[in-house]
Amino acid sequence: MSDAVLVNPRDYDVDLHDVYAAFMWNHSFASYFTTFNDFLAFGWGAIVVTDKKTGRGHVAIRSANPTTDHHTANGASSLGALGGTVQQFARMIKVRFGESLPKLPNQLPIEPFESKPRLIRIINDLTTYKRLQATIPSAELNAKRKKLRAGDPWEVQALWNSRNHTFLALEIAWWEKGNGVVLEAGVAAMRCRNIDAMDSWPPMPDVNYRRAHYVVSEWLDKRTNTNHHMPSMPRSYAHGETQSVSMAALEKVLK
Repeated sequence: MSDAVLVNPRDYDVDLHDVYAAFMWNHSFASYFTTFNDFLAFGWGAIVVTDKKTGRGHVAIRSANPTTDHHTANGASSLGALGGTVQQFARMIKVRFGESLPKLPNQLPIEPFESKPRLIRIINDLTTYKRLQATIPSAELNAKRKKLRAGDPWEVQALWNSRNHTFLALEIAWWEKGNGVVLEAGVAAMRCRNIDAMDSWPPMPDVNYRRAHYVVSEWLDKRTNTNHHMPSMPRSYAHGETQSVSMAALEKVLK
């Protein structure tokens, strides 16, 4: 069994099936690749990536030969284990059939979201292609989660526009001198699916948001726990009633 090869996903910039669709028309060699399976027999080096702009997953390959060396998991050089590229395929067509391939027409270039090295897979038949293609949904979901955790505004907007999710906003006021002392907490939540079902979209914060404000009774009005740089105002909540609770009770509420 050959060693695993780690590659930089940023080098994988075209979709494998798109290459097949672009090249297999009106060429003298097309009869040799009548099926996608025949085309895959070339032995393509592929990984699954998601595009930064569209969020769509792709079984991606390299359009050009690598400019830097790659290594197997044990550190050995392994340029020969990277599989075929579009450039190598074009060279093969030139040698075997004497035909020069044009630049890839109507190709949407992929800008991979992933940055960490990935294990390459050599695709040489439809079975291995489908096996790799089956991992696309999980790759798309993983990329979306990372973007949301990073606060990507486009992903957040897409979730909001779907009107199918629950949004929760939580703000904690801490004692600025540290020690993990919580002075107050504010919570706002909205179930988009319910609001949309009641034909109340777009939502009105004062009507459709579930809101709550809690102050920790142990530290309320204690001068030693007053913030000066970013003052807390436990008695100035403008969107409803304030509840005074103990720290233990607040932990249960927030969980």
